[in-house]
Amino acid sequence: MSVPTQHDSIDRQPNPFIDLDAYNPGSHGAAHNSEVGQKCFAVCVSRIGSHLLLGAVLAAPTRPPQPAVEPLLIDEVGEAAFTDPMKRYIGAVVRFVIEQLGGEHHSYGSNVRVRSYFSKGSTYRLKDWHPLND
Repeated sequence: MSVPTQHDSIDRQPNPFIDLDAYNPGSHGAAHNSEVGQKCFAVCVSRIGSHLLLGAVLAAPTRPPQPAVEPLLIDEVGEAAFTDPMKRYIGAVVRFVIEQLGGEHHSYGSNVRVRSYFSKGSTYRLKDWHPLND
């Protein structure tokens, strides 16, 4: 259990640079509309969740970024976030978040090489024009 800080309420708010209305769950509609799915979505699009994902892309662009938000998912959602349908849904939300923040999809099916509920995932990179590339 994490220790609450004065930043928790701000950190858990949606990242203002992500257009939440642009998300289309597609084949993940059932997961997205579930209570667990809504909690997972909120974690990934939060200020802290989106920054962890972007940081993971910057730190290890050849590895999937999903494990970066795993501790938040465990705290906020619990084991229910890690069923196979939810992991696929989280992967789709991660792609949405990274693309909203100036990243682009690079490859599918890369192995996760850290201890994680996720075993494979997509990799991403920042677009050439992105200011964090300098």
